Amino acid sequence: MPSRDVSQGKAAVYIGKNALAPISPIINEFHNSPLASMPVSAAVEDPESVFQAVDIGRFTGREWLVAEVDKFIAANTDGYIFIEADVGLGKTAFAAWLVKTRGYLSHFSRYPAGRTVEAALANLSAQMISRYLLDELDDWAPGGMLPEWAKGPRGFSKILAAGANRARDRGEPIVLVATDSTRPTSTRALRGACQGTCPTAYM
Repeated sequence: MPSRDVSQGKAAVYIGKNALAPISPIINEFHNSPLASMPVSAAVEDPESVFQAVDIGRFTGREWLVAEVDKFIAANTDGYIFIEADVGLGKTAFAAWLVKTRGYLSHFSRYPAGRTVEAALANLSAQMISRYLLDELDDWAPGGMLPEWAKGPRGFSKILAAGANRARDRGEPIVLVATDSTRPTSTRALRGACQGTCPTAYM
């Protein structure tokens, strides 16, 4: 899809099917990480601070972009939407608006340690378990604690697949929204974990 001018500078939206790029090796840092042992409820990040930071109540416009996102989700059961734009053009604001108005699962790089792979996958795994798998908590998070394997791409993909099955039973789409301004490794890992499961928007 060609780039479009948005206010100032350039912005581009790339929409496609499953990512084919290889996932970079990820070093296991869980034993030295504050995420090593955490209750599921505590692992879920509250996006309210992001909503306030971007002043989401003043978000307006981008109708063409909303239409592109909706068209892709309606036509595909999996795949990805990758949005790029210059600093200050509203990528995070748009992501926050989607999460606030539609209840999509999300991860924002603005969270403490939010730019790391393990933080992103821990947050998203905990959201999936909390929303779709609480009746199987002992299987996915024994004792209510998020296991270390849930913080890696392989473990997250298993949680995502189980949650997606539950969502389909309820007639709900699963859409993940993630922002990643400095760690492309996080985006590649998340893209690989979601491959073939659900639409994902990266900004």
